[in-house]
Amino acid sequence: MDSLTVTSFDRPLIHDQSLVIKRDAVDSVDTTIDRSTWINGVNYADIVQAQSIYPGEILSPVLWRNPFLADSTSFEGAELMREFTPWSNDALNEYELMGMPIKLTINSINLDSQIVPLNIVDLEDSRSYETPKNIVGHIPETSNPGGSGSMWLFGHLESPIRGEGNIFSRLPEIPDLLRQGSSVYAIVESIDASYLYRITETLTVHQDDLRIGDIEEASVVMVTCVPRIVYDYRLLVMGELVGVKSQYIE
Repeated sequence: MDSLTVTSFDRPLIHDQSLVIKRDAVDSVDTTIDRSTWINGVNYADIVQAQSIYPGEILSPVLWRNPFLADSTSFEGAELMREFTPWSNDALNEYELMGMPIKLTINSINLDSQIVPLNIVDLEDSRSYETPKNIVGHIPETSNPGGSGSMWLFGHLESPIRGEGNIFSRLPEIPDLLRQGSSVYAIVESIDASYLYRITETLTVHQDDLRIGDIEEASVVMVTCVPRIVYDYRLLVMGELVGVKSQYIE
């Protein structure tokens, strides 16, 4: 399960403080040190210069053998942001676009699916949300795209017994993509607009510990069951809203 937990930015989205420990400490470099100082026989100036020329911390080691992959992910993000208006509270107030989600696209894992609202069904002694069949399901009590708070989307990793599809079968690939330094974006469409989410964090929780939480920022949480065969944990893939594109706005 640890391999499915990763944070791609210094400020991860925190949906439940009991489930996630926020990283408050960020490594920093003291630029006030004299560059001519020698430490244990090593010229510190040479180290600083080498870091400037070969910024290893900026490029993931996974990409060292093929650094052009980093350029391709940056290019994809730049192209997407060129299509979308950067998201802000001003954009929310101006556009007032908060229709229900109807489609989800994640190009990094070739995901393209319709979204339907999930109804509550009565069981023998309890009530529960229905499971989405061959499609992504939205908890309608959570946020819509563009609205403040978290929008929760559910889908099957696989469904060998019920035959309800495997729409989120490649969702577990996202932690590896983030770990490799790739940028992953999800596009959620409503009837009047498209919303661009940048994936920032993934984590796993036991099925008994899953709670539908919320934060103030507009965000998305995608959930599927892991690992295969057992399915007793839930993988949460989370992202922040970074852009909007309306078909009614020039």
